Amino acid sequence: MATQPEVGVSDFVLLDNLTTDNFVENLHLRFKHNKIYTYIGEVLVSVNPYKSLDIYGPQHMAQYRGREMFEVPPHVYAVADACQRVLRQQGKDTCVLISGESGSGKTEASKFIMKYIAANTTQVHREYIDRVKNVLIQSNSILETFGNAKTNRNDNSSRFGKYMDIHFDYKGDPVGGHISNYLLEKSRVVSLQPGERNFHSFYQLLSTNNAHTKKFGLNTTTTYKILGSERPTAQDSKLFSVTNSAFTSLGFSPAVVTDIWNIVVGVILLGELTFSEGQEGQLDVGGPLQACARALGVAAEALRGSMAGRVLAAGGDLVSKRHSLSDAHYTRLALLKAAYDRLFTWIVQQVRPPLHIVLIFIISAIIKSTAGHESPTSKRPPSAATLFRNSMSALVAGLQTKEPFYVRCIKPNPLQTPNTWDDQLVRHQVAYLGLVENVRVRRAGFASRQRYDRFLKRYKMLSQYTWPNFRGTSDKDAVMVLLKDLQVTDVQYGHTKLFIRSARTLHQLEAARADLIPSIVVLLQKLWRGTIARMRYRRMRAALVIYNAWKRYKAKRYIAELQAELKRNRGVIKCWPQPPRRLPAALLQAAYRRWRAYLTLRPVPRDQWPQLKMKISAASALAARRQHWGAARAWRGDYLADDHYNAKSALYKASIGNLQRTQHIGKALFSCKVHKFNRYNKLAERCLLITDSAIYKLDANTFKVLKKPTSISEVGAVRIMSSEVQLVVVSVPAANNDLVVGLVPPAAAAAAAAAAGSAAPADLVGELVGVLANRYHMYVHILLYWLLFYLQSFWVPASPAAPAPHPFTHAHNVITYHPASARA
Repeated sequence: MATQPEVGVSDFVLLDNLTTDNFVENLHLRFKHNKIYTYIGEVLVSVNPYKSLDIYGPQHMAQYRGREMFEVPPHVYAVADACQRVLRQQGKDTCVLISGESGSGKTEASKFIMKYIAANTTQVHREYIDRVKNVLIQSNSILETFGNAKTNRNDNSSRFGKYMDIHFDYKGDPVGGHISNYLLEKSRVVSLQPGERNFHSFYQLLSTNNAHTKKFGLNTTTTYKILGSERPTAQDSKLFSVTNSAFTSLGFSPAVVTDIWNIVVGVILLGELTFSEGQEGQLDVGGPLQACARALGVAAEALRGSMAGRVLAAGGDLVSKRHSLSDAHYTRLALLKAAYDRLFTWIVQQVRPPLHIVLIFIISAIIKSTAGHESPTSKRPPSAATLFRNSMSALVAGLQTKEPFYVRCIKPNPLQTPNTWDDQLVRHQVAYLGLVENVRVRRAGFASRQRYDRFLKRYKMLSQYTWPNFRGTSDKDAVMVLLKDLQVTDVQYGHTKLFIRSARTLHQLEAARADLIPSIVVLLQKLWRGTIARMRYRRMRAALVIYNAWKRYKAKRYIAELQAELKRNRGVIKCWPQPPRRLPAALLQAAYRRWRAYLTLRPVPRDQWPQLKMKISAASALAARRQHWGAARAWRGDYLADDHYNAKSALYKASIGNLQRTQHIGKALFSCKVHKFNRYNKLAERCLLITDSAIYKLDANTFKVLKKPTSISEVGAVRIMSSEVQLVVVSVPAANNDLVVGLVPPAAAAAAAAAAGSAAPADLVGELVGVLANRYHMYVHILLYWLLFYLQSFWVPASPAAPAPHPFTHAHNVITYHPASARA
C-alpha cells in the first residue's frame, strides 16, 4: 500500500497530551484534510464530510482486504475487514455498533460496511453472492423511503431504530440477512415540526404523475394536510424510480407493490377527511371517503362507521358509543399512525424471508380494532414503553453473544454543509459519546482478552510443547509454556483469561499460525485421504469377493446344466447352453471334445495312437476319394530300415544315424524306395525320406542326401491319383519345381494282399499323405503359436481371419492336398 502523508495523529491512543481541546483539535485538523476517520485503538471515529470522497472504490477495498487495522490508515473498510476476519478465522459471531446523533453519518457507515462485506467474497458462488449483496443494499433503499425523513438536522434522518443481521456460510460469504426495526416515529405522520418533512414515501409518490395518483385523483400541486408546507422535488422523482427498482430486485410482485403505494395514498387521503355534526347530532364524514376506502381496500361504510363510533366492553356486554367531533379527529389520527406503522413493519418483514401475509388484511384489522370490534375477553396491546423495553432486552441479549466493533459518528455542523466546523457542537458530541474517556481506558487496558482454553486451542500448534496435546494439568500452564517458548512478554496472566497488551503481538501470533495452517491442512488431508483409500480398498475387496463368489455360483450352475445335458443324452451334448459372462466356454468345449475322443480311443492300444493320428489325417484327404489307401494294414513308416524291404538296411541305418548326429535331421517318419521322374521324363531309382521337418531325396545305394532337403513348410501341394497308381507329385513353389515320384510298396505287403485274395494292392500313398498332413499340421501350429506370442508382445491387434477353404480338392481323377502356406 502506498504511504500517504500523515495528518495529525491517526490513533488517539498515541496523542501526547490527552485533553478534550487536543482531542477536538486533532479531529478538526484531520477533517480539514479530508481525513474523516481516526482510531481509538480498534474503535473508529467518523466525521461526516457532507460531500463525496474518492476513498470507497474497488481499489481502496483491495488495500484493506486481509490487513490488520494498525497496518493501514483508519477507514470504515478496516473495521468491516476486521469484523469479517474474526468471523472467518475464529468462527465467532461479530457485530458493529454504530452510534451518533442524527445527521452524523450512521446510515452511510452501515452502507459502506455492507458494501465491503458483500464485495469481499470468493469467486465460486459470485452470482449468488451478488444477489445477496443486491438484497442487502436494495433493502436499505426501501427502508430509507418508508422510514427516513428530512429533519432540521439531517435531510435523510432515520426515524426508527434498525438492527441488521448478515448471515454467512462456513467460508465467510454472506448468504442472507435479517432486519429488525425498533419503534418507528409514527407520530411524524400526523405532526411535523416547522421546516421538517414527513416520510420520504409520501413525497416520492406525489413527485410523478403515476398510475397510483391518477387512479385516486392526487396531484403534485395540491397541498395535503399531513405533508405540511413541503412539496415534492426532482430528487424525490428519481428516488421513486430507485424504490420501485428495489421492490422488483427483492422479488416484490407488481400487485404487492401496487397495494403498498395504495396504502400510502390511503394514508394521505385519510388526512383529508372532514367531520361535521348533522341536525340530529349524528357525525357526518366528508372529504374523499370513497377514494380513501378504495385505496385502503375496505368498504366505505366500514370506514365511515369506524370514524362515527366505537364498541365498548362493559361488564361482559357490548355497548355502542357515538363519537363526537373530537373523538372522530383522534380516531383518524390513531388510524393514520397505526396504518403507516403496520405498513412499515410489514415491509421490514418482507425484506426477510416472506411471511405470506396479504396486505389488505393488515388495513382491515386496523379498522376493526379502531372500530372496537374486539372480543370482550381480548387483552390490550402492549404499550410503547413495553415494546421498547422488550426489544431492547432482546437486542442486548443478542449483542452479548457477539464480538463487538465500534464506529462513533460525529456531525461537524448543524447546517449539513461541507468544509464547515462547529467547535461547540463537536465538543458536545465528543463529551456525550465519551471519546476522551475511551482513549484513557484504551491506554490503560489491553488489546485482547481471551480465555486460556480458547487461546490454547487456537495457538497450540505454534509450540512443540503444546502440539498436538499439552501433557500438563491446566490450560493456564499450557499457555504459559507456549508463550515462553515463543518469547512473548507483553502479556498478563489472569485467573481465567490471558491479557495481551499490544495488537501487534496478536497479529504476530496470527501470522505464525497462518504460516503453519497449510502444513496442518496437508497432514489432515493426507490422513483423511489415506482413510478414504483404505475404506475404498475394503469396499473393492468386498466387491471382488462377492463377484468371485457370484462367478463360482454361475459356473457351478452352468456345469450342472452341462451334466444334466450329458445325462439326458447319454454322454452327448447336443445343444450347448448359453455360458455365463467371462466363462471360457471354448475351453470347456475343447475339453468335451478331448473327452469324447478319449472315449473313442480308449479301446485302441496307446502304442498305436501315433499311427492312428496319421491314418485320420490321411482319411480326411482320401476317404471317398481313393478306394484303397492302406487303411487296413499296419503302417511301419520307416520301410528302408526293414531288412525284408531293404537289403541294405544296415547301411541305411548307419547313414541316417550319421545325419542325425551331424545335421540333426530328426526322427525318420517315413521312408521308401521311389522311382523319380525328372522334367525330361527320365526315370531314376532313388529313396525318399520324410523326417520331423523336411523331405530328403537319398541315393538308392549309398543313402546319401541328394541336393538340398525341402522343408515341409515349403510344400505347396501334394497331388495323387484317385486310382491305385502309386504316383505322387509334391509341389514346391519356392523352388519353382515339382518332385514327381512313384512309390515302391514292400513286396511282402503285396504278397500278403494277394494271398488273402484282396483286390487291394499294397499302397504307400495313403501313408505318405498321412505323414505329410500330420507333420505339416503340427509344424504350422508350432509356428503359429510363436507368431501369435510375438505379435501379442508388441500389442499388434489381430485382424479377423477369413474362413479357411477346404485343404483337399478332387478333380479330373487327381486328389490335391493344399497346405495353408500354399493357399495364403
